[in-house]
Amino acid sequence: MTEAANNPPQKRILFCNFCKTETNHVCQSEYSIVREYERDFWEEKRYRLWICAGCDNAILEVAYQDAGYGSEDNWDINYYPKQEENDLVAKSFIKLSPKLNNLYRETIQSFNNGLAILCAAGLRALIEGICDDKGMEGKNLEAKIDSLKNILPANIVTNIHGFRFIGNAAIHELNPPKIEALQLAIEIVEDLLNFLYELDYKTSRLSRYRQTGSIYEPPPPPKKS
Repeated sequence: MTEAANNPPQKRILFCNFCKTETNHVCQSEYSIVREYERDFWEEKRYRLWICAGCDNAILEVAYQDAGYGSEDNWDINYYPKQEENDLVAKSFIKLSPKLNNLYRETIQSFNNGLAILCAAGLRALIEGICDDKGMEGKNLEAKIDSLKNILPANIVTNIHGFRFIGNAAIHELNPPKIEALQLAIEIVEDLLNFLYELDYKTSRLSRYRQTGSIYEPPPPPKKS
């Protein structure tokens, strides 16, 4: 059985990707599909088109439930386009090589799309790429990370091995890390990229400002008497 629902407009607070905050949304239309099968099994899909009351952009809600959910009020709900409320924004690293930059951005995209295993593998590959780019020698990633003690504090290097463990568990055991752990790992990688690639560049720029005397604002012109 298929039916179109003609319910009056409804309001709901949803995150708007364009307003970048939660806003009131008005339901402009709703459409439902109900299918009944043998042995009292049924499934239902519900489509709702929500319009942001702030910017007039639309978001499609697709909800699904079936007899196996155990309750007629238990819905699996997804929104299109995907809500970006918890998405990470890739940072800009000017001195990062194109290969490492692409790998970093693909890792961020994997996180934002809920691909935990691919994100963990990307973080592991990014650490190995940093080691290779900085000339760290070793027959495997463990040895390469240990070589980072030449440019990083020893306690930091010890903890960087966590990326190797997370990546190995994801690749070899198909064990996805928790989202909170991945987000923290991404923050650590970004700190490493900033320290290893951007800090020297930015301090050099500041030094050039000082040497050329352009670090200070020019004095205001004298007032006319």
